[in-house]
Amino acid sequence: VCVAALIAAVVATLGSPLTDVDHVRVTGLERLSEETVLSASGLEIGDQILTADLAVARDGLRDLPMVSGARVVREWPSTIHIDVVEEVPLVLVRSGEVERVVSRSGRVLPDGLGVLGDLPLLEVGGVELIEGEPLAEGPRAAVGVFSRIPDVLRTTLGSASVDGSGGLTSHLADDASVLCGPVEDVPAKIAATDAFLTRVIEDC
Repeated sequence: VCVAALIAAVVATLGSPLTDVDHVRVTGLERLSEETVLSASGLEIGDQILTADLAVARDGLRDLPMVSGARVVREWPSTIHIDVVEEVPLVLVRSGEVERVVSRSGRVLPDGLGVLGDLPLLEVGGVELIEGEPLAEGPRAAVGVFSRIPDVLRTTLGSASVDGSGGLTSHLADDASVLCGPVEDVPAKIAATDAFLTRVIEDC
């Protein structure tokens, strides 16, 4: 009798408005809309807070091309908190006639971010640029180099290209080039490039 009464109490509680989700709080958004995040999570007002599948919600959020990470937690008594970490646009990658924005993590981001004019250009050959997918290993390593270059130096370099062997060449605005070679010893190469360019008379 006691067990039956307990089961009945649990069932009654789960069906009660007292355990409904009354609020879904979303934080961390800069470029994504709250509507997009809520739709991807699958969470809705009125869901049961005790049985809402937070793992499924996290997986749905991480499938969004602009999301690098997400945290979904219950905040008692009636709120679910979604905290999103967005991908950070870093470089415009061109392969043939196709240009796509790529994040610091090397992931191809959606079109329409409105940041194209502010990003350096990286030219690669014969590489598929698929929204939401990571770049191939060679170009992704080059993007990693860009992520470690100080902002001022990145602006000076302007654009770069990756050859068939994975070598990186940076192109300055005056048609000069910095031959970086293989993507290795990156901190030393960045320091050497910076030290040299600070001593160059750009008007000459």
